[in-house]
Amino acid sequence: MVDQIDKEIIKILEFNSRLSFAEIGRKVNLSTSTVRERVIRLEETGVIEAYTTVINYKKLDNEIEALILFKAHRGKLKSFTKNVVNYKEIKEVRSVMGEYNLYMKAFFKDVEHMQSFLYSLLPFGDTVTMIASKINLNLL
Repeated sequence: MVDQIDKEIIKILEFNSRLSFAEIGRKVNLSTSTVRERVIRLEETGVIEAYTTVINYKKLDNEIEALILFKAHRGKLKSFTKNVVNYKEIKEVRSVMGEYNLYMKAFFKDVEHMQSFLYSLLPFGDTVTMIASKINLNLL
């Protein structure tokens, strides 16, 4: 069972998973060992599945973040999903229900790079593409 303190710990880890147990403990008024036990329990029960690194792809010369909805042509979804890992531009893929089959997040150096990439998808399906910008929720 996840209680309110666990939820506070999770929120802290979502923002910065590199904080020490002592630093988290100071924020939630718990001892270091209690925080460690809670985090281990959250990991063991699958509430916390992994710790990840958030990459700023713009600092790697990828100026455009695009959200792509993909609707596969009949019989092409399986072959496309098998090969999606070969596209270095795609950083996230999710299966969705409705008119489209997949939601993808991709990064591109410029508009020409994005257009070329989207044309390469045409044999597999149709796309709707949106250019995204990140909003810092802490500033709202």
